[in-house]
Parts: sequence; structure tokens; C-alpha cells
Amino acid sequence: MPDLLIHSMSEFAELILGALDIAGARHIVEIGAEYGGMTQRLAARAEDVGGALTSIDPAPQPEFLASVAERDHVRHIGAPSLAAIGDLRQVDAWMVDGDHNGSRSSTS
Repeated sequence: MPDLLIHSMSEFAELILGALDIAGARHIVEIGAEYGGMTQRLAARAEDVGGALTSIDPAPQPEFLASVAERDHVRHIGAPSLAAIGDLRQVDAWMVDGDHNGSRSSTS
């Protein structure tokens, strides 16, 4: 497995897409996009089932933003996930592929 990209969920795409099929997920939210490798797979699946994909990433790569602009059923929210997820409704599946929220500290 020397070619395994452990930082990319796309390495596990078949397993993830199979689970989405079993669950009957139509509206998928992806947290973390970077270059959009897995986003492309999730977007294709959402389109196949007449669904939608929402991707949350405060600083994705330009290649990702260009690909999102080409698809009507995909939208991007450029914010940390904790700032965005409270406004999302009717989500069938959450794909957590990153955390851009920074460290949180609490005071007691």
C-alpha cells in the first residue's frame, strides 16, 4: 500500500459510496474539501440520485471552487463547520473529512 494517500477520503470512496447507497442518502454534507477529490465522487453520486451536495471548507483550493461552480446541485460554504452546520436542514448524511474550527478552550 505504498500509494495510499492517507489524507484523502477518496481512498475509501467505494466503501463510503456503498454506505450512502445503503442509507439512501440524497442530501450529503461534506466537511473538508481541500482539492475536491472526494467531493467529485460525492457530487456525482448526489446527481445520480437526484440529490445535492453541500461542502463546507473555509479555505479550499481554487481547483475545488472552479469545479463547484460548474454544478447546480453542489454548493460550497466558505466557513468553519461549526459556524455553518446549524443552518443546514434535511441532511441525510454527513461526511467529515476535516476540521477547520481551530482549538477551543473553555473557562470555568
